[in-house]
Amino acid sequence: MIIKTSRSRLASFIDAVLTAIAWIAFSYLFGASLLNVLSGQREGGPDMTALTRLLPTMGTLSIYVVVALINAAILLTWARYNAYRFRGVDRRQASLPLNDAQLADRFGLSLKRRLSAAGARSMTIHHCKDGHIRGIDIHPDQAAALSDSSGPKNS
Repeated sequence: MIIKTSRSRLASFIDAVLTAIAWIAFSYLFGASLLNVLSGQREGGPDMTALTRLLPTMGTLSIYVVVALINAAILLTWARYNAYRFRGVDRRQASLPLNDAQLADRFGLSLKRRLSAAGARSMTIHHCKDGHIRGIDIHPDQAAALSDSSGPKNS
């Protein structure tokens, strides 16, 4: 699954350039190493055939293939299990909207406290260890305080 977030064109461009540089560097290093192995350029040691030089690498690659197959089997099993468990149920539906009373009840607040919190621009919410709301500190409107302090003072 690819998650896309809205970003500026500059951020997307920088991301694309860095990704391209990384792929070019990887391709160069991988290709140069592979050519060195196949052409027999080694520092010292007996002259060996290409197959003899690749055998240790094949052991490592076979371990990677086995791990990838186990991961694929686990993922496929999990997907089949979820398909069986949730067959016929559309789990990607939006939840029904709550009215103010239902929302206040869900969070364990009074309706009056919920409505005052909805109108606040800045607040601190305190939670209990079990995740329920213990209290809400509503801060005074900071935008109004800034505009009052930055304006000219009449003496």
